[in-house]
Amino acid sequence: MSEVPPAASSQIKRPHLLTAFCPLPTADNAPALSTTRALTQALIARIEERPSRSKEAWFALFSCRCDAADDFLFRATHSPRLLGQLNNARLQWSREVQ
Repeated sequence: MSEVPPAASSQIKRPHLLTAFCPLPTADNAPALSTTRALTQALIARIEERPSRSKEAWFALFSCRCDAADDFLFRATHSPRLLGQLNNARLQWSREVQ
């Protein structure tokens, strides 16, 4: 996989990378919702397995706009194992989007 040149990478809107995969629910996007659920569950599984080595998964989960992502992020705030990693990821995320 090739890397994005620095000039091009500065133009990528990282908070919106997964907008296509994590759409707001509507009546006509049932296939997209099942894709969203599968992707979200895969991200959550990755984070639960290796919370400290999942920076990109945390970022992707922050971009998701679905209940499963929101529920997991809420649970992570109450989990001693995940809270530090969540806070670290949020700090890194805020630096990325500035």
